[in-house]
Amino acid sequence: VFSALGVDEMMQAIKKTLQGQENADNLKKGNNYKDYISDIRQAVNLLINDSTFRVTQFNDPASGCSHAVDNIDNYILRPRDAFHLSYMQDQQIKYIVTNDRNFDKVKTIKRVPF
Repeated sequence: VFSALGVDEMMQAIKKTLQGQENADNLKKGNNYKDYISDIRQAVNLLINDSTFRVTQFNDPASGCSHAVDNIDNYILRPRDAFHLSYMQDQQIKYIVTNDRNFDKVKTIKRVPF
């Protein structure tokens, strides 16, 4: 399960990864996401066309936003991370693939580093 917020982070990671590979002096680093649009488009298409994944939103958006605020308070998370956790809580997801150790504070989920 992916939230739209997760897809957004995937797009950011693609840009960051590809920018990091552009170390040669003769290569100009891309400055915006359009410079990487073919790679971003390919990744998003793979995701949305794979039947084992689904992109979802909150079942109840108002409740999801409220839970995100609670997550900031309860776990001292940044807003973006609090929303990721709120999506997980809303969808009863117990695992998150991330290197972000802030999620280790949440004992009801398991962080899977990569």
